[in-house]
Amino acid sequence: MIINLNEAFLKQQNLVAFNFFNVETLAAILDAAKVENKVIILSFGESYISHTPLQVAAVMAKEYSKLYDIPFVLHLDHATKVDTIKQAIDLGFTSVMYDGSRLPLVENIKNTAEVVKLAKERNVTVEGELGYLNKEDGSDQVEVVCTTVEDSVQYVNQTKVDALAIAVGNAHGLYKREPQIQISRISEISAAVNLPLVLHGSSGIPLSILADAYKHGIRKINVNTELAITGCRGIHKYILEHGADSRLENALSEAKANIQASTRQFLKI
Repeated sequence: MIINLNEAFLKQQNLVAFNFFNVETLAAILDAAKVENKVIILSFGESYISHTPLQVAAVMAKEYSKLYDIPFVLHLDHATKVDTIKQAIDLGFTSVMYDGSRLPLVENIKNTAEVVKLAKERNVTVEGELGYLNKEDGSDQVEVVCTTVEDSVQYVNQTKVDALAIAVGNAHGLYKREPQIQISRISEISAAVNLPLVLHGSSGIPLSILADAYKHGIRKINVNTELAITGCRGIHKYILEHGADSRLENALSEAKANIQASTRQFLKI
């Protein structure tokens, strides 16, 4: 059963969004959710469309929802184009993220409010973002611009988003050193906006810190890099063992097993 973000929060206080890229990643995440008996978010990024068409991702998720008797959110992640959001909603995505974090605050608010109006007509929830991190694939390393309480209040009041992604020392991709997550800032923003907060870039943050973030206002964490890397490790191990006789389907099975194990670790927090 595919539900929206607000419906998921009614079923479970805290959620994890896992990015899927293909059938193996999709099935691995759902296998883990079934074993752990958790509601999860299947997240598909706008940047993945060149690899897997949006309509294919939507059909895969819908068909797998018939095979797994568990509720999950089908979420469009880091969309910067309103046209992509419109297409995702038409295809059955139940949650969308408009990422205007690189824009000036006024422009971010204006665009996000338009997305919220569009989405609400279809019972689709909207996540917004304040505070620029870096590219979703972690390829660029920039100074994280932390989200302020004042901007958060203005943004939430004027956009009416359902969840707010914030920058508090987190970043996409691999961390060069242990991240310093500002738990106090999470608490301050949470108290000011009274809205589910989202922590992107959770791969590489110690699980104990993620658990602490949950206690102070984070309601949704995003996991991408960890799954991508652990999947490749499974493929690498298989190829080292089998060399030129490696078969793609078997290598992908190793990736799937690794991704499922990693997903379960995050669901145990």
